[in-house]
Amino acid sequence: VFVSSRYEDGTDAVDSSPDGVAWTERALPAGPGFGYIQSLSFATDTFLVTHYMDEGGEYALDGGATSVDGVTWTFRNVPALETDGGDGMAQAGSMMKIGGLYVLVSSGNLTENYVTTTNFSSFTARTAPFPIGVYRSNDPVVAFGKAFVGHAGGIAYTEDGLSWTAGLTGDWVLFFDGVRLIAKGSAGVKHSTDGISWTTVSGT
Repeated sequence: VFVSSRYEDGTDAVDSSPDGVAWTERALPAGPGFGYIQSLSFATDTFLVTHYMDEGGEYALDGGATSVDGVTWTFRNVPALETDGGDGMAQAGSMMKIGGLYVLVSSGNLTENYVTTTNFSSFTARTAPFPIGVYRSNDPVVAFGKAFVGHAGGIAYTEDGLSWTAGLTGDWVLFFDGVRLIAKGSAGVKHSTDGISWTTVSGT
């Protein structure tokens, strides 16, 4: 199934399609209020949307919703994350699954704070030893038994959702082609077959 989010007529919506051609709008749960969609993620077996409300020009983070089929959605009280320096809040909206644990990192901001869950009914707040999070629609990547996030400071990865290791430094966007992890950034293009050792693509 394919799932997309869109903004139309002043509201956000989610659509699903079995073939990428015919699309159907799906109802999102009301919860305490469903406003603008902050992010749309997929990890192994679950879709997640997180959202926020525009309260008189002030944007308040406002939970999210999950779906296993892209059709029926359930409200989830996804927590917000304090950003670096404590000067604001970010939504835990970019998701990966590793070792049976869903790991939600910041969508759009760098912060050491993130959350984990096994069932989306309860969440555990955690802290990495350095800033993690994604930006510029750079989705997390799971490959080689590790979950990777790429951000302005570099690449970080975890094998269990609990312990983090700093990897390649620099400004990178990640892709996985099924065999190699590919990092594209201002320093060119690199690829790796383990996410640890990297080879620079000549001419980039």
